[in-house]
Amino acid sequence: MVSKIPTEETDPIEYVNKATLKFAIMPVTPSQVKKSLQKVNVSKATGLDNISKRILKIAAPVIHKQFTYIFSLSIRQSTLPDD
Repeated sequence: MVSKIPTEETDPIEYVNKATLKFAIMPVTPSQVKKSLQKVNVSKATGLDNISKRILKIAAPVIHKQFTYIFSLSIRQSTLPDD
């Protein structure tokens, strides 16, 4: 194995060009979103949106499909919603 290490100076960019530089985020499913909403820790403070974590947890069975749509659209378009 040691014999395979190049002894001359090699430009590190050569190795980068050989690498596969791909990154993908898989779409989420309604069941994943619902499960995540139901696991929310209600004792934590609200986020910048001021939505109560308790409300998110209670409403999970009703809102998870709409949230899934928003998350999936964001992933497909590679964008995040504005404030």
